[in-house]
Amino acid sequence: MIRRPPRSTLSSSSAASDVYKRQVYRAHVLSSKDNAEKLKEKIVNNGFPAFVESFGDKGNLHAIYVGPFLSENDIVTNMDLIKSISESNNGEVSRWKL
Repeated sequence: MIRRPPRSTLSSSSAASDVYKRQVYRAHVLSSKDNAEKLKEKIVNNGFPAFVESFGDKGNLHAIYVGPFLSENDIVTNMDLIKSISESNNGEVSRWKL
């Protein structure tokens, strides 16, 4: 059974300067935009914020990001659950680009 994570990944009371320190987890990169959107919805439906970002020469690759999180530690704390939901063990933590 998959547990829902606490919704504490983003706090409305965070200082404005903290927005530049937030982290995301790239859970997957897919060539199908439809499949990327489906995976994003699965992640969102399990309680995490997520988004898709297209890239590549023709925008034909689609990265699924989980977050943003307030810190890398927040990602690490939820890592097993994120990996289970996204069905991927090859993710990467990076700074969130605004």
